[in-house]
Amino acid sequence: VLDRFLAEDVTDIILEDPERYLQLGGEIRPVTVLFADIRGFTRFTEMHSAEQVITTLNRIFQNLSKMVFKHRCTFDKYLGDGFMAFYGAPIARDDDARRAIDTAVEMQLLFRNLREETGAEMENLGLGIGLHSGEAVVGNIGSEKVMDYTVVGDVVNVAKRLQEQASSGQILLSLETYQLAHEEVKAEPLEPIQVIGRREPIAAYLIQVAGA
Repeated sequence: VLDRFLAEDVTDIILEDPERYLQLGGEIRPVTVLFADIRGFTRFTEMHSAEQVITTLNRIFQNLSKMVFKHRCTFDKYLGDGFMAFYGAPIARDDDARRAIDTAVEMQLLFRNLREETGAEMENLGLGIGLHSGEAVVGNIGSEKVMDYTVVGDVVNVAKRLQEQASSGQILLSLETYQLAHEEVKAEPLEPIQVIGRREPIAAYLIQVAGA
């Protein structure tokens, strides 16, 4: 079951100490949160049958989720035509922010290839991605019968807002994420982005994947 959410090596570590990782509760950890959302999907659902919608959505998610596990990320949840994942918990690594950016870039390239392979079926669809790094509460939230290993805090809200601002083919990363990985990342600084729910605008950087 854990292998459906985590890379296999992370699963092994969790099972070595289940009392720590599989109980209700949380701890403050530095993390990088990734939100990805399919652009143009609402219109797509209006023009296609329910069976076609589900088939296309599953094809996209099946391929994109491979990038999550490839880069040792923790999958959080599907959100309609998007999903959330995070880096830094339960296992933290020095290159969490860089791996998050690598994941986002490879997702954009993969989505571009999927669109080319399917032709007219996905020609009006795109992918927008947002990334933010910071401290958050990470742990199992819910009840003993139903719990969700997730991230809670402002870092999640900012990542989601950046994703909402990202157009098709774009990756928007916060200043915090950029600073953690900037020596190895080529990104264009943007004018600060004002988003709903925050007094101060968000300093952000753009990675535009060609053709995505």
